[in-house]
Amino acid sequence: MKGINFNINDCVRVHLNEEGFKILKEYFNGDKSIIETYNSGNNYYKFQLWELMNIFGKYLYNGAVKLPFDTNIIICLPEENKEQKKVKCKKSPDGEHDYIMSSDSFDSPYCRYCYKGS
Repeated sequence: MKGINFNINDCVRVHLNEEGFKILKEYFNGDKSIIETYNSGNNYYKFQLWELMNIFGKYLYNGAVKLPFDTNIIICLPEENKEQKKVKCKKSPDGEHDYIMSSDSFDSPYCRYCYKGS
């Protein structure tokens, strides 16, 4: 089967419109410091794909009139997906792992291998 291998943990960039920014702001309770971590400039915002689906999924359906972002999505290059920080995982005795970005990881980061959610 032909295609490209893309993991939902890989990053994408989307161009948010006014509606999309409003949704993002509401999702993070207006916390500008969190929202700014996603900003790639020129109204483009970088998310892991699962995160984009989690935040905007209910606004994306066939026939939706007010889409939160342009329908063209930029898939980040593999080296950009490896930009995650290394941190000591609170749940893992094994030491450092790749930091996982999630809506609840700003106060409690866990590695992608032992993250179970809150």
